[in-house]
Amino acid sequence: MEMALLVILIAIVFAKPLLGLGNEIYRVANEKPADLLKYLGASAAFALTCLSLPKLLINLYMRHSGFWAYEVFGTDRGAFAELGTNIVVNYVFISLFMFSSGIVIPLDVSRRLKVMVAAINAFAVAWLAFLAWSHGAKALGGAVLVLCLLVAAYASIWVSLSVKMKAQAWWFPLVFSAVLLFLPYAFPAQASGIVEGGLRQMKVGGFEVKLCEPGDLKARETCESAWLLLRTPEKMYVTFLRDAGARKVFIATSDQYVVSYPTD
Repeated sequence: MEMALLVILIAIVFAKPLLGLGNEIYRVANEKPADLLKYLGASAAFALTCLSLPKLLINLYMRHSGFWAYEVFGTDRGAFAELGTNIVVNYVFISLFMFSSGIVIPLDVSRRLKVMVAAINAFAVAWLAFLAWSHGAKALGGAVLVLCLLVAAYASIWVSLSVKMKAQAWWFPLVFSAVLLFLPYAFPAQASGIVEGGLRQMKVGGFEVKLCEPGDLKARETCESAWLLLRTPEKMYVTFLRDAGARKVFIATSDQYVVSYPTD
């Protein structure tokens, strides 16, 4: 459902700028071929940065949490590539929900639509701020806000600039690439929080669970409360809540333990 809404929103927003794009590219290629090639190269570098960002973030998350799951980059890399794609799409959708007015305002659309989109964006930002404040996660809320702002800013620049202006400012994809690579290393705790939020959405990490042996599943008093860092098809990386101060990571295999958690 989210993917369908995102595709529809992107189609509406980008439909008009894409009209006549081929003729404009041909004209700029004849006038300033070197600048156009630089822009295409910088855009390719930005695309590679976006593709490598999920691996970078999960790497930082595991390092920050004190464990390393080899299977993420080995036998299960296909599954986690799909997981990373879903998380990225979710954050892109959230970015458009909060800052799509930056994309719509430069377009030649009705003032009523601009006001409506701006109102929706203001509500979304206010709701994020409320959730961050009420849950005591102001740093995480700020990190999500910055990430979404970066995504929306790039989309806004891409929509508002013509091909000729993009070719003249060919360096701006490189600037965004550098920022996306720098911020996670400068603020690893906040970057890990973003990853944890994405894992929580997919129910594979970032929340409290009950860890039980298969024979003790019905006897809940024999189960232990734990914080699920990451779940792979064969292993579960957890920290027991009783060892919160010690911060010990326990690796549980799926054939020896059963994990239970609320589905809401």
